[in-house]
Amino acid sequence: MLKAARPLITPERLYLAALGLSGLAALCSIALAPAERGQLVASIAGATLGSAIGGVSIDTFLMSRPRGWVWGRGGPWILAIMLGCILLSGAVSSVVIAVAGIGSYSVAIGAGCCLTIFNACSSLALRIQKFRFVYAIRAIGGLALIAGYGWFYLRGQLSGLAWSTAYLVAQALAAATIGIAVVRWALRARSNGLVEPTPER
Repeated sequence: MLKAARPLITPERLYLAALGLSGLAALCSIALAPAERGQLVASIAGATLGSAIGGVSIDTFLMSRPRGWVWGRGGPWILAIMLGCILLSGAVSSVVIAVAGIGSYSVAIGAGCCLTIFNACSSLALRIQKFRFVYAIRAIGGLALIAGYGWFYLRGQLSGLAWSTAYLVAQALAAATIGIAVVRWALRARSNGLVEPTPER
């Protein structure tokens, strides 16, 4: 059944679904009072800006390298550059929250680091043409976030901090999922004596 549905689940459709679900998740914030919404938006903005600035375009850098160049550097090299970007993302996120004077430091820093991990690992996955996998994770993450917001709404828990925590959990799960997958592909390629994991067929 999954094989029959595979031609219908194209990377383009998954990408559009991910964008739509992300937009819908953002619209869900109108259910919060202005002050609580401000807390949520500030935390998300802190995470997003932290990853965008602190991540120093690591995803673009990794995708632009010639075939075999990134994986050929080895795990320690990739981990070192990612660790530097993660720490910088956390620092920038904290500065954004401090300047805004509103929002959660823990959520902004944690989600900013998770976004950096997700973006870097996504670029590694896209290098080997795992388009469906990457966009499916983004779509599922958006769906999970909407479900989390809906759960809080039905329970009458209209706290900006609680909704921000749901955002953090969604980003952490997405980052962990794709991070584990990338490590598995790299280890499998290494055991097979390959410089770079085999592209998806």
